[in-house]
Amino acid sequence: MLQNRPRSSKENGEPYVFKTVISAAAVFVLSVVIIGAVIANADVPDNLVSVMSCLILAACAYSAGYTCARLRRHKGLLCGAICGLVIFIIMLSVGVLILNAEITPPLAVKLVILVTSGAIGGVRGVNMPIKI
Repeated sequence: MLQNRPRSSKENGEPYVFKTVISAAAVFVLSVVIIGAVIANADVPDNLVSVMSCLILAACAYSAGYTCARLRRHKGLLCGAICGLVIFIIMLSVGVLILNAEITPPLAVKLVILVTSGAIGGVRGVNMPIKI
């Protein structure tokens, strides 16, 4: 009788999650430092700061989707879209629970941007050739 073999951590997805979080966090920190330096040294209008923050989140979603799909090598669109959705949920949770922000209609635009950029990163990650 065949016994079920234990699943490795790679099959469970643990390395994907860890490396994806590290990738998104690195992009976030680097982007915030660069954008913070620009804002500190220039007179930037409030509307432009909002656009810059949305671009930072989109870059994080792209990076997370790319990394996850690059490691999994399949289902890049779904993997990237889920990464963008998770980043949106984290952003929404922090905004509502900690900063007492209101839920407004522009959040739907951010949701679409994050899910789309994550999905694009996922498709790009799956279709990259494997280095030998």
